[in-house]
Amino acid sequence: MSEPLFGIRELAAHLGIPVTTVRYWQRKGLGPPALRLGKYLKWRPADVDAWLETKKATKGGEAA
Repeated sequence: MSEPLFGIRELAAHLGIPVTTVRYWQRKGLGPPALRLGKYLKWRPADVDAWLETKKATKGGEAA
């Protein structure tokens, strides 16, 4: 069975950020990859985790 998908509110809560930030990232192409299901955006937890791995910062604050 596959994992349930995150809606925008669930994704924001999972990341600990405001929903408006998720919307901004989506408009700018900065956030985790989303799936469009009709008028809704959904995120796979595995895709979110993979995206987070790419965002790990080094000691100097630069992306690795």
